[in-house]
Amino acid sequence: MARFPLGKKRKHDGRDLDAVIGDYELAPFPALISQALERIGQPEFDLNGVADLMAADPAVTVRLLGLVNSAALSRGRVITSVHQAAVIVGRNQLESLLISLAVKSALPSPTVPGFDRRRFWTTAARRAAIAGRLSMVVDPRRQSENFTAALLQDMALPVLAERATGYSDTLLDWHESPVDLAGLERRTYGWDHGQISSLMAARWNFPLELIDFMDGHHAARAATDGDGLVPARVVAPIRESDEAGDEHVVQLASDLFSLPADQVVDLVTESDADAARLATMFV
Repeated sequence: MARFPLGKKRKHDGRDLDAVIGDYELAPFPALISQALERIGQPEFDLNGVADLMAADPAVTVRLLGLVNSAALSRGRVITSVHQAAVIVGRNQLESLLISLAVKSALPSPTVPGFDRRRFWTTAARRAAIAGRLSMVVDPRRQSENFTAALLQDMALPVLAERATGYSDTLLDWHESPVDLAGLERRTYGWDHGQISSLMAARWNFPLELIDFMDGHHAARAATDGDGLVPARVVAPIRESDEAGDEHVVQLASDLFSLPADQVVDLVTESDADAARLATMFV
């Protein structure tokens, strides 16, 4: 699989994931997307071949075009074919969008107290929409990677809700208080969902930069040179409740990117309509 520009490498032991989710097997990615990701990772990358492969599946075509034509990613263009999308977004960004589609297909949809599928994906889409628009302003080359990182940062939650003993109660406690979920998890279990997300990402052979992002997306971490996922880090605090975390997003984006606060507020507001449309693709 192709790599995003590499961040700090972390060692992940799959047995740590097994200790949390037991004998639960992560679902494989859809075969066609797995084939496309495999081809993207080959040294002699054939863009047209990958596009031909994806275009053969109407469902993948519709979902991929829905993503690239969202306001968070389109940059004002209307993309009408998989081939056009592949050429415009390029290798790494195409990889990130296919990962987004694959994870949605592979995650469970548990029906337990504390987990609401619609609320979960609506919040994920909102983070992704804001991160995508923010990246459009500050680093357009990394737009899709930031979109994907923000969308998938909490991808462990559906698995934990379904498999981890007592996790439903933890989610209920989280929603009923202003406490940080990661802190609550560490006090209760000794791990947090970011760490579990990173272990899942490693098992699915994600790019190392994305694994690293998931592992620490709730940690207070200053932007560093070469960190291409700062827009995604900015939106990480947004919670599964209306406007929770927005004030922090505005302040952090203003400070890190020297943007006027009013501009960031407008960007967040403009992202909401796009987030609602994006959410329909994942719920």
